[in-house]
Amino acid sequence: MRNIRLWLCALAALALVGCGQSTGVPASTAAAGNHKPAGQDGPLRADVKHGTDAGAGQIDMAPHDTTIDAMVSQGWPDGVKGNMSDPKFQHERIGQFEKTVWKVDATVKSIQLRKDGDYYLVVESPTGKQTVVEVPDPKNCVGSPMHDQIKATRDELEQKFHPNGTPKGVGQDATIQGVGFYGARGSAGKGQATGARLMPGLHFDWKHKS
Repeated sequence: MRNIRLWLCALAALALVGCGQSTGVPASTAAAGNHKPAGQDGPLRADVKHGTDAGAGQIDMAPHDTTIDAMVSQGWPDGVKGNMSDPKFQHERIGQFEKTVWKVDATVKSIQLRKDGDYYLVVESPTGKQTVVEVPDPKNCVGSPMHDQIKATRDELEQKFHPNGTPKGVGQDATIQGVGFYGARGSAGKGQATGARLMPGLHFDWKHKS
């Protein structure tokens, strides 16, 4: 009888393992809702972030003036509810904001090398509103019409700040150019409603050279 019980337990354990393999998503991840949409490999909206998407050629490269306050206070375009994991947004630019190079005056508060390879800069307006500028690894931007600008900006930031995995204080004013991008809601800083940020960042004109 004891052997039969052990045999039944072994069968049950094998069945559980098989179920876990069939989903392809660990139970803890699925419960947290962190899995990517079907068919999505790598970071969400990676080709849009890197400027390698089909719509990159439609970007208006003439810089348009805006402010951080205006960026973070804007609402979502029609038909967008802030769910950046929706498959229909993975390879397409959203509204005119993501088809425009914007120029803002800001204080760069910090810079960090993120695990996805981006240089992640927190920037702040005179009123204290914050968003981020992200400069991706040029190796991920091969084929982008902005590749050379991204590489030049990345090289400058590397030489100036030597970013690593720990946020490094900067505290310098700059005029910044970058392409509009909608990221995860509320993740970019104070007063952030839509996740609006600049990515890729394309140019920094530092007010006080160092």
